[in-house]
Amino acid sequence: MKRKPLIILLIAVFLLLVPVICYSYRYGVEVPAWLKPFWRQSAAMDSHEKEESHDHAKTSASHSHTGEVTLSHQALRNIGITDAAIRTVSPGDFRIMASYPGIVVTRPGRSEIEISAPASGTIVRIYYEPGQILPPNAPLFDIDLSNEEFVAIQAELILMYRKLAIIEGELKRLKPLSEDISPKSYRDNIFQKLELETSITLSRKKLLLYGLTDAILDEELQKNGRIIRVLTICVPEVTEERIVPCIMISGGKVPDLRDISGRGASGPLQLVTLSVEKGMRVTVGSTLAVIADYSRLFIQGRAFDYDEGIIAENTDGKHPLEAVFEGHGGKQTVSNLPLRYIESQIDEQTRTLSFYVDLENRHTGERPSGFIDWKFKPGQRCELRIPSGTISDCFTLPRTAVAVEGAETSVFVYVHDEDGKKVWQKQPIHVLHQDREFVAIANDNSLKPGSRVAVEGASQLLVALNAASGGAAPDAHAGHSH
Repeated sequence: MKRKPLIILLIAVFLLLVPVICYSYRYGVEVPAWLKPFWRQSAAMDSHEKEESHDHAKTSASHSHTGEVTLSHQALRNIGITDAAIRTVSPGDFRIMASYPGIVVTRPGRSEIEISAPASGTIVRIYYEPGQILPPNAPLFDIDLSNEEFVAIQAELILMYRKLAIIEGELKRLKPLSEDISPKSYRDNIFQKLELETSITLSRKKLLLYGLTDAILDEELQKNGRIIRVLTICVPEVTEERIVPCIMISGGKVPDLRDISGRGASGPLQLVTLSVEKGMRVTVGSTLAVIADYSRLFIQGRAFDYDEGIIAENTDGKHPLEAVFEGHGGKQTVSNLPLRYIESQIDEQTRTLSFYVDLENRHTGERPSGFIDWKFKPGQRCELRIPSGTISDCFTLPRTAVAVEGAETSVFVYVHDEDGKKVWQKQPIHVLHQDREFVAIANDNSLKPGSRVAVEGASQLLVALNAASGGAAPDAHAGHSH
């Protein structure tokens, strides 16, 4: 019981000392002499903790103070840096490219061909589906004719052929007797023959307008005396200069027109649009289908009127254009594209000038059932790039090799391997010019020729560097356009 007051006294003294020590420590108040032993012990412990914390921070950011960052091979692969993404740089020329939006279009009057009905009738058969390749002179449609005029011309022509045969037979019989009969009778037969031949020629020309050929008229009407009821429309012979229609009678032999055309189409013909169905009635001139040759196309570019000078400088073909297409497999650049022509008018609404570039196309191979796919298709978007200048003695790198943080632009140079990891050195640079794909870097000794630079993932390397140094992480997409 005697110790209880002593314990209470000690507790009270402790509770009094703790606030005094804390207050003195925070606000720098002189500690009473009788408390200094307690103060020195507390300060020593606090100082020891601060030194340990400082040493730890110094160790963790040792590379950051020198602009170096160390990453494992797994981390590098995660940001797309492989051995192939490390490039040795050397100075050279940088081509400044002006970029313009482009779209793939057909060649007016050349790429697409409309197939029309030569006569009124009913579609009774369709031979091909859209997307299929069309062999030369292959049948496309069967039309059951219902045009009264067409049938009447045939019937009249057959009748005239019969009369002509009778008159020719009569003249042949009377020729040995011409001296014994009246000259007038003989002359009348000759006149009737001439008259029939003239009428036959006119009727044949009318039928030729329906797409029939002289061979069909000779075989079916003159020789066999049969009225044609069903016509088969075939793939026409197509050249750069003209189209030779191809029509035959149903069940007949497909005519070979290759000796007529002189030069065939430059690529395979494909059925693009089918405008009719089986059983549909069509009239003369109705569109049945559209077939196309997409082996050669145009790229239509659009530029503002003040850029006409840049485009016109490339009309001589000395500086071919480039087209950049984006797809599932990434970007593809098509080079050496010649400028075809520049339009003579400027769009009043958009103030843009259209120009056209030749584009050679190819199909990716024939699939089962005769279907083909073209690599480039009308309506496909791209970026047209036109040379507009040159920067000499500079480094050219992809934009993914450059990291931007505020006003500073940097690349990362490979230093060495350390404990199975790669060490990268941040190197500030001066960018002379940049476009959507590449940057031109000044050869001012900041980046040495022969340096091995990461051409991918520079922004991610900068994030890793700032994270190691405890700084704020920059935007990983800074300096990049998408």
